[in-house]
Amino acid sequence: MTIYTVFALVDPDADEFLVAGVIEGDHNCVDSESDSGDFQRYATTVEADSPDGAEAAAYEQYCEDNEDNEDDDE
Repeated sequence: MTIYTVFALVDPDADEFLVAGVIEGDHNCVDSESDSGDFQRYATTVEADSPDGAEAAAYEQYCEDNEDNEDDDE
């Protein structure tokens, strides 16, 4: 398994997750503030066998993070 950093643009209202880049290694990155416009930056580091696998793992992580936030709102 290889570590990848995945950068994406997300629109939570439209359920869009658009991968902008996948780079090998663990890189520092900053997400957007939650009220910064239609699209928000999302970045995460994952372990995967390939860049395509990293995209899938990042989307799964985003969904888990989003689910946790929805639970906090209740």
